[in-house]
Amino acid sequence: GILIGPSLQSALQKQIPGLKTYPVLYAASLATNINTVRTDQASINKGVDAFKQAQGCSVIIAGGYSQGAAVMHNVISKSLDAGIKAKIAGVALFGDTRNQQDKGHIPNFPTERSKVWCNKNDGVCGGALNVNAGHLSYSNAQIGEAATYLATQAKSLKAGSGAVSGVAETAAETTEASG
Repeated sequence: GILIGPSLQSALQKQIPGLKTYPVLYAASLATNINTVRTDQASINKGVDAFKQAQGCSVIIAGGYSQGAAVMHNVISKSLDAGIKAKIAGVALFGDTRNQQDKGHIPNFPTERSKVWCNKNDGVCGGALNVNAGHLSYSNAQIGEAATYLATQAKSLKAGSGAVSGVAETAAETTEASG
């Protein structure tokens, strides 16, 4: 989260003036990444809370890196009602720990509304939890591309009125080099 979140938020705020953000604070940990959902229930609950805070906006965009991507997968695919899901214009995922298992998209969510950035040598995107240099080296250009994708998605869904909000995962405390 710390490697991507603040830079993505800054790039988005340049493209979407007045963007409101609702971070999902969780403790990134290799131990919670080992289970099949690649995160823990407490992190999923915090993600649900962030989306509920954002539901007053007409359009929601979201992002996640590493374990934060798994949080987004679990929250969006399993834990949100249809009304909130319909407001989600786009989701940008980096170093996605659920990439292989979920075939490059978020289940139960329109594929055109999410995009995954995985470096070719990222040891996490292929289904293993190999936190290597490729997993830790997403570029400012990739972050800028994600911000443009999210801003474009938000503008296409906005329908002329209402605020845009962003839900972004942020690792509050990294106990392992897992994102």
